[in-house]
Amino acid sequence: MSETLLIAAAGYVVTLLVAVGGWVFGYRMQSEARRLSRLEKKVNQLESEARARIALEKAACEWLAELTKRSPEAVKRDLRSRGQERSGLRPKMSDSDLPS
Repeated sequence: MSETLLIAAAGYVVTLLVAVGGWVFGYRMQSEARRLSRLEKKVNQLESEARARIALEKAACEWLAELTKRSPEAVKRDLRSRGQERSGLRPKMSDSDLPS
């Protein structure tokens, strides 16, 4: 009789371990999916911000080109050079560099 109880108890322990393992696996998968979702949302926000800044730069260059009677490309080069002098950074991306 004690052998039967021992086998039954071992079966219950194994079943419990499998159930806990399944729960841990599911929990980890769900948290990983949430993390990836947050990262994807952040990437989309940064992409939108980059597009907005590119559009702003383009509009500013066109406006300055009208005021100074120069080409928008020349104004863009001068604007980027001045920005680089002040910040040490130079934008290199265009709208075509961003994914659609």
